[in-house]
Amino acid sequence: MLSDSNYVGVPMRRLEGDEYYDMVDEFMHAVFDRWPNVVVQFEDFESSKAMPLLSKYRSEFRCFNDDIQGTGCVTLAGVLAAARQAKLDLTEMSFLCAGAGSAGLGVCSQIVDGMVEAGLAREEAIKRFVICTSVGAIGNADG
Repeated sequence: MLSDSNYVGVPMRRLEGDEYYDMVDEFMHAVFDRWPNVVVQFEDFESSKAMPLLSKYRSEFRCFNDDIQGTGCVTLAGVLAAARQAKLDLTEMSFLCAGAGSAGLGVCSQIVDGMVEAGLAREEAIKRFVICTSVGAIGNADG
């Protein structure tokens, strides 16, 4: 693909490992040095990199990952509206998440935060989730 005459990207292989994280670090510092009030959106980062990057930078810079946090907050809003309509309490609900990618885990994280905000202990909220992947369940309602 890199040698294709129609390729419009930079004709070099993607950075990996420390080089990748060093480049992101350099970018984040340069952007916030130049525009101190900016908000950076991490868009479509690989699942294996999305959460580590968000975890690293969220307390230092104004940033968010739309796949993780955007999808999660919209889903939580939908769950809260459905629960209200059905006269259910969020703290009494259990959830099955199909997939353990950044969006699915972001949804689970936001719902857990919502359950905690509604008065449930975090440990108990986490026990209310089962996450299924292509190889089976990686959690269960018993914790």
